[in-house]
Amino acid sequence: MVHWPAFRCGRFVLLSVPAVALLGALAWFILVNRPLAAVDPQELFTRALEQTKGAKSYAYRLRTQLITPRGTRCLSDLHGVRVLPDRVSVRGKIFNAPVAIVQVGGVTYIKDSFSERWLTLEGERLGEAGVFTTELDPLVLLDFTTPPTVSTAKRVRGKKETFYLVEFAPAVKNRFLNAQFRDFHYRVTIAPERGYIVSVVVGAQSKNALTRLAVTLDLSDFNKPFRIEPPVQQQ
Repeated sequence: MVHWPAFRCGRFVLLSVPAVALLGALAWFILVNRPLAAVDPQELFTRALEQTKGAKSYAYRLRTQLITPRGTRCLSDLHGVRVLPDRVSVRGKIFNAPVAIVQVGGVTYIKDSFSERWLTLEGERLGEAGVFTTELDPLVLLDFTTPPTVSTAKRVRGKKETFYLVEFAPAVKNRFLNAQFRDFHYRVTIAPERGYIVSVVVGAQSKNALTRLAVTLDLSDFNKPFRIEPPVQQQ
C-alpha cells in the first residue's frame, strides 16, 4: 500500500479546484461560440414556437405603446399568469387606470377600482367583442396566417445563458390588429437550452395615421404549478 504524504494530497486538491473551473469555463466558451451555420433559424423558431404554445402554464409581462409624432402613449402595462386552457390572472394598468382581471373557465371577473368589488361576466362576451384578447391570452401574438420565413439568427449573450434573436415580417392572424395596423415586424428571443420563446417585440404601422404600434411580451416560468381561483367577493 502506498501512503501519500499529507502535503501532496492537499496540493492535489488545491490544484484540482481551479482546473475544474477552467474546464467548465472552456466548455461554456465552446458551447456559446458554436458556428451560427450549425443553427437552422427556421427550425429553431418552429420548434420554440411549438414548445412555447404547448406549455401548460406561464407568467408574462405585456407592454403596449403607441408612438406618435407628439410622443409615446402607454396603452397597457400588465403582469399576468395563464394556466391552460382557461385560467388567467392579470394586474396592471390599461390607459393609465389600474385593472385586475381573473378568468376561470367561462367566467371573467373584473375588479371595480372604485368600489373594490368584482364585476362578473358570463360566457365569451369579452372574446366576442375583442376586448382584452391579447391581455388575457398574449400568445395570440404568435398566431400567423402562414408560417413566417426566418432566415437568420443572431446570438445574444445574457448573464446566465445564451439566446438567439430572430427577426421576420409575418402575416398576422389577429383580425383586430390587422384592422388597424400593417407592416408588422417581429423580434423574437429564444432560449435554446430551454427551448422556449422568452421575448416577443412587435412593431407595426397604423393604417390611418402617422402612428406606430410597439408591443413587448416577456415570457417566463413555463409549466410552473400556478393556482388561479375565482376572487373572493368583499362584503
